[in-house]
Amino acid sequence: MLASSGYVSRVAADLCVGCGICADSCQFGALSVSDGLVAVDTTACMGCSVCVSKCPEGALSLVRDPAKSEPLEIRALIARAGSAARD
Repeated sequence: MLASSGYVSRVAADLCVGCGICADSCQFGALSVSDGLVAVDTTACMGCSVCVSKCPEGALSLVRDPAKSEPLEIRALIARAGSAARD
C-alpha cells in the first residue's frame, strides 16, 4: 500500500531545460515533458522526492499540497511513542 507524502513536485520553469531525466526516474508516471518543459500530474505525484534529487538543473522542489493527506511527522511520532512507553 502506498500513501502520499502530502507533497507534490513543482517545476521552476525558468530552470527547467526539458531534459526528461526527472520524468524517466518517476516510478509513478507523474512527470512528462511537453514543449520543452516538465509537467507534473499532481494526482499521480506521491511527493517521494526522487525527481527532485535527479534533476541536474535544480528545477524541481516539493511543495505541500492541501488536497493530499497530512504528512506524517515521523520523528514526533517516535518521540511520543517512546514517551508513552516510559509512562
